[in-house]
Amino acid sequence: MLCEVVLVVAVAGTGAALFPVLRRHGEGLALGYAFGRLLEAAVIALGIVAVLALVTLRRDAGAAPGADVAMAAVHDWTFLLGPNIALGLNTVLLAYLAYRARLVPRFIAVLGLVGGPLICASAVAVMFGPTRSSPWRGGRRAPGVRLGAGAGRVADRQGVRAGSGAASRADGR
Repeated sequence: MLCEVVLVVAVAGTGAALFPVLRRHGEGLALGYAFGRLLEAAVIALGIVAVLALVTLRRDAGAAPGADVAMAAVHDWTFLLGPNIALGLNTVLLAYLAYRARLVPRFIAVLGLVGGPLICASAVAVMFGPTRSSPWRGGRRAPGVRLGAGAGRVADRQGVRAGSGAASRADGR
């Protein structure tokens, strides 16, 4: 969980820190990059809120059945859309500006121009294809997909036992 919070700060900070440099070479694209990074940070923050809601739901024995699975799905989808789709688009914007303004050696900018669309294509393949890492397969969560390690640690600290439906507290109450 702490790593995800650090990620939100770093993503937003990257956009804010690079904006003054990029603005000199294309104000519209620089603004798009900065706001793209803020959008990415907001999507990641939504995933963090979903994990916190999941911990709360698992502590509450009277929670609606399946609500914890829904929150886990929200977390999975936000991390598919945020650090994958938004990252790919932001990478293309930054690489294009860096290539056009010669801010970095050409081969580095070309790596970004090639890598950004590949990240997006990978995320689209995960979203629509029955890949091993897809959060959904045939309307159900894939067996190998779990919440990140941070969510497990938060649940452990809260005394929550993992299980299906609304899990009970570890002390049995």
